[in-house]
Amino acid sequence: DEGRCTDGKMTVSVTQSRWRPIGGHDLKDGRWHVPFCVRTLGDKRQTCHLLTEKRETFPMGACQPILPNADGRGYFVWSLPASAIKALGQEIQKLSEYDQMNVMSNLQKLYESGHLGPMAVAKLGRKLMGSASPRIQMGALNMIGRLGALVEDEDIPAWRRYRMDLVKGLGALDVWRGQPDDARSLWDLKRAVLGIRGNAGHQKAAIDAARLAVEAFLKKEVYSKEVMGTAMSIFAEHGSQADYDTLRQAFLGEEETSRRRLLLRGLTGFRVPGMVQAMHSLLTDTRTKANERSRILWALARDYRTRAKAWVWLKANFDALRKILPRGRGKRLPFFPVGACSQEILDDMTSFFAPYAS
Repeated sequence: DEGRCTDGKMTVSVTQSRWRPIGGHDLKDGRWHVPFCVRTLGDKRQTCHLLTEKRETFPMGACQPILPNADGRGYFVWSLPASAIKALGQEIQKLSEYDQMNVMSNLQKLYESGHLGPMAVAKLGRKLMGSASPRIQMGALNMIGRLGALVEDEDIPAWRRYRMDLVKGLGALDVWRGQPDDARSLWDLKRAVLGIRGNAGHQKAAIDAARLAVEAFLKKEVYSKEVMGTAMSIFAEHGSQADYDTLRQAFLGEEETSRRRLLLRGLTGFRVPGMVQAMHSLLTDTRTKANERSRILWALARDYRTRAKAWVWLKANFDALRKILPRGRGKRLPFFPVGACSQEILDDMTSFFAPYAS
């Protein structure tokens, strides 16, 4: 619990139970011997205790918000009452990067198990976006990004505007340039922010810069390897049929693997009319390599604008697809329509794949 305060001193009660994700099988609960440490946010010293009973109570220091497993050494997931998590969130930017990372990892586990709701995740994620660490900022973006799976198709434009608002505080971040020794976490953050600005935010500056980068790439001029993939996706998101044809021609004629990979990222990002048919043509083209076909196929399933038509198309071409996909990849096809997440799709999926499972 969040602790009881008496005469300026606090006691904390701890209950242990088995963690399981939402939708997971019911597992037999148990009782374990768990080394458990916790500290208040105003004290760097931890109070440690060996839990052996289902529920135990032990004394703490001053009455302040608490942080369980502060050093991250404990092998457990902690949960706190909503008021205690809110209090921790108010102070989270003052924590060290290490503690912020531990808290963020734990919050994701709470969300997966249903102990933390989407609104709380969004609020705490926004607090973590205020960290000075690119690693924490990137982790917060990813944590909030997972909530996108709950967004209905008609609300996705509003969801994209929300994500654009999240990165407004990073306006000074130069997403196109960097130093060779910049940390990977910084480049990850730059790519994410650039993608949000260009795809979700429709920022003209980002879109124009992406087009210039892709044009330089096609001319085989010097390009930024760190952000070219993101530039390709922005170029495709706002591209025309003529742009798609240009990338397709370059892709099918390219021999270098790294350049083909970048061109394919662009091709799978277009959403021009007739995209499902265009991807079918690319998927079955003999110049497309076997290991590239899965990426083409799944790009259609991931986008809310194409997945319904892509599911209809997959059912009509299922047997042919099984023959051209890399060995072992066909077994993942039952997951193709799950992005729609509706009872109608579940029933349709079950009916369609039943003969293959019997």
